[in-house]
Amino acid sequence: MGKMIVDQSTISLAGMLLASALLFIGSTFCYYIIKDEFKQRRSNRNWLTIIFNAVMFVITFFAGAFVAYSMLLQSYQQEDLRHNDKLIKNYYTLHRDGKTLVANKKVSAPYWAANKAVVQIIDEDEKSYQIKYEEQYARIDKDLVK
Repeated sequence: MGKMIVDQSTISLAGMLLASALLFIGSTFCYYIIKDEFKQRRSNRNWLTIIFNAVMFVITFFAGAFVAYSMLLQSYQQEDLRHNDKLIKNYYTLHRDGKTLVANKKVSAPYWAANKAVVQIIDEDEKSYQIKYEEQYARIDKDLVK
């Protein structure tokens, strides 16, 4: 079930990776502008350019580091949710609606998680449901479903 929820989530790692790369490129660009300003003679230096680019370097560098950290954290959380169905009860309320199982996102769920995930119930026994989503099959304990 965790893999099925992660597959229905909307935020992609590719977009965050692109944003991180652009921010690091921006900070590198600011660094080289500062470096070129310091190569000039003392009387020709433009201190306003140096200060502005130093501030921009710090902002873009830390923004890029934050995006990279968020991306890494998201990938760890997704892998945990994919492989540990017990985490589903921390992030979702599950209920049966006819032949479907609906997972509604709780407030405590990560920002990237799908707001609502719906899977089809194809079989059940006394302890679990067998579910299907886009040709993927899994079992989920009935204890997790209200």
